[in-house]
Amino acid sequence: MIWVVLPGLALTAEDYAPLARAIGPDGDVRVLDAWRTPVTDPADALRSALGVDGSDDVALVGHSAGGLAALEWALLHPGEVRRLVLLDPSSPFERHRPALHPGTGVTRAGRAVVGAVADVLAPSGPALRRVAVRAVARRPDLLARDVAAERYGGRPGWLEIADQWAASWAQAPRVRGLLDDGRRLPASARPLLVTGTRASARFLREQRELAERLDLPRVGVAKQGHLFPLTRPDEVARLVRTT
Repeated sequence: MIWVVLPGLALTAEDYAPLARAIGPDGDVRVLDAWRTPVTDPADALRSALGVDGSDDVALVGHSAGGLAALEWALLHPGEVRRLVLLDPSSPFERHRPALHPGTGVTRAGRAVVGAVADVLAPSGPALRRVAVRAVARRPDLLARDVAAERYGGRPGWLEIADQWAASWAQAPRVRGLLDDGRRLPASARPLLVTGTRASARFLREQRELAERLDLPRVGVAKQGHLFPLTRPDEVARLVRTT
């Protein structure tokens, strides 16, 4: 079986290396590089990028926007998915905001602003990432400095994040459309929703509502925020493997 890890928005494949090792130290674990293939792309683009063609069973582990991508994958290709674990996933039931979709006047203007800001601040990108990770994860950022410089230290990386953020607003209604058309998760996928408990009341409510609407079992990772797949890869791997 192929294990697939789909990252959250603006996070790197390297961030999930400890989780990948914990899930399958001797197995086939593939982590999407969202700087090469955006995690907001349609599921078939992700399958192609990861070398999945339906000939092997797949276990999907998706975090945040990657959780929404994993949900789309499982709805479109239920026969190949033998495990589906959603980690603080984005919800397909979010309010639809067409003005924020790629190519609109709003997103074109926003992209121009990001590009202008990046021209000034991109060299500070790795430092800003370290500050953000420490604030959210409450621990030092473990990403190697050369990787951080490559991903966050230049204008292209900032624009890629802006583009994927806009694409995420089109991703949610795309997945909602599959559910509205009657597609459902197969029981064979043994779906599970995992939530970090150190979150806002609104976010926790949205996670509960998502679990109820999709009829998913849900568990929490105590005292952990949104980056718990990075801070507690051991616990996530245990849940993925045994729950």
